[in-house]
Amino acid sequence: SVIGLGYIGLPTAALLASNGYNVIGTDISHEAVNAINHGKTHIFEPDLEDFVRSAVEADRLKSSTSAQTADIYIICVPTPLKNNKAELKYLYNVLEQLKKILKKNDLVIIESTIPPGTTEKIYKKYDFYKKKINLAYCPERAIPGKTLFEMQNNYRIIGGINLSSSLKAKKIYNLFFKKILITNSIEAEISKLAENTHRLVNISLTNEINELCKNYGVQSKNLFKITNLHPRVNYLKPGIGIGGHCIPIDPLFLNQKKQIQLIDTSIIVDNQ
Repeated sequence: SVIGLGYIGLPTAALLASNGYNVIGTDISHEAVNAINHGKTHIFEPDLEDFVRSAVEADRLKSSTSAQTADIYIICVPTPLKNNKAELKYLYNVLEQLKKILKKNDLVIIESTIPPGTTEKIYKKYDFYKKKINLAYCPERAIPGKTLFEMQNNYRIIGGINLSSSLKAKKIYNLFFKKILITNSIEAEISKLAENTHRLVNISLTNEINELCKNYGVQSKNLFKITNLHPRVNYLKPGIGIGGHCIPIDPLFLNQKKQIQLIDTSIIVDNQ
């Protein structure tokens, strides 16, 4: 069962179905569910509709607006930013539905972006240990326009709440991911957020130096070309600041307890 059939969930469901799994996709959108059940897609992603159509025609992929019983549940619902913190109500809404149907040895995988420690909180809150439910956090890794390529060629980080959960999750992703790394859930959560924090800080620093170059009458394009000749230096190109789905949000998830001053400073720089 893949819950949340957006830019991450639908490609995931289609790839699983194309690799032999019987997949039920769940989404609150009747429009999305109806489109998928007719072999169509409600989002644009190169080659995705071909995967969906083939999976539906092979009777490997179906979709519904309500959670269905399965053995493996992959959660790909939004976790937007609200008041500079992660809004997790959609994730917890799903878990409230799943707790009614989960059974011993089931596997729950969270792909939605979440703050550090969330997976452990869920494990305890819903008594997954007592119920013998496996739980893993596997942060999504994709970029619109290249999602299917990234899902099959980028590294995938699997952070199980225990080794059993990690190994079960790895078996699933081994179907279409070539590179997999197993770690614990907190490291997996932080790694996703730290990746985009690195990009945020790099963008901010590049733009600061770009402004400095203007003050000295130096062409920043030439300056960065020179500095990037160093094998351990890689400045990005200066631009209008941070954007996209992840960079403006993920660092704030990481810094909810205000432990990283550089994040706030970088955001101030990019808002100028």
